[in-house]
Amino acid sequence: MKRLIILFLLIFTSIAHAQGDTAPWPPDPSDIFAEGVEIVDVIIREHATSNTSPQLDNEARVIRVFDYATQAWTEFPYPDGVENFQYVRSWGENSLLVYQETAPSGDPIAEDAYILNTHTGTVEPAQEHCGVVPPPRDENNWIFITDLESGGLILCNTFTDETTMPLPEDITPIMGMWYPVPARASENRIYIAFVGQDSQTPDWHITGYSYNRETGATVRLGDFRPDDYPRVGGWSVNDIAVFYTDGMPEWSVCRVYIAQAAV
Repeated sequence: MKRLIILFLLIFTSIAHAQGDTAPWPPDPSDIFAEGVEIVDVIIREHATSNTSPQLDNEARVIRVFDYATQAWTEFPYPDGVENFQYVRSWGENSLLVYQETAPSGDPIAEDAYILNTHTGTVEPAQEHCGVVPPPRDENNWIFITDLESGGLILCNTFTDETTMPLPEDITPIMGMWYPVPARASENRIYIAFVGQDSQTPDWHITGYSYNRETGATVRLGDFRPDDYPRVGGWSVNDIAVFYTDGMPEWSVCRVYIAQAAV
């Protein structure tokens, strides 16, 4: 409790002192607390005065990364043959992903995508799985892709490239900014839960599904409430899927749904 109080007060004090020219900074805890209060720890968090996010400069063909240790920007040149990038994002420890386009799932497309190691300065082409650059170290990330042989919709694991059998033809996947977790497999890897819509889905609704990797069967678990934007949260046990909403967009509310996968 003491640590929480001290940290809160120092952050609050830093905001207040930023508005005056004569206020001492950093403050002396003994000036704030009464005698008898034991100061266990002090953490002072300064507020950033500028944007320190990685920057792409297509004119100079460099990636600028802010080094918090030196409080200075470091520039890394673009790979040979690359004229411009559109996006940059954190991609694990000491790594940035720079790329040009995204797939309908929101995942970066591997073509012209590179991973910058900010520790060594090396830039390597990004590895492609399921046609996209997968999130680092996520062995349970499944996305919707089109099967080149059948033309049907299938799920693909972006860590192993494993794919499912084609899903029912009337299922339309739900993808976009409100659906960052399209599908997740159970702990025993038998079931995959996902959300979508089909010919039975009422207007303004979204449906939950379970795919059985052993039989290739897809089970319709049920429809969510209208205007809900459900995501796959995971599995409570091997056959109980968990879906949730997180209150976004702003008209949504937080709800948790569970469903029996094997029905």
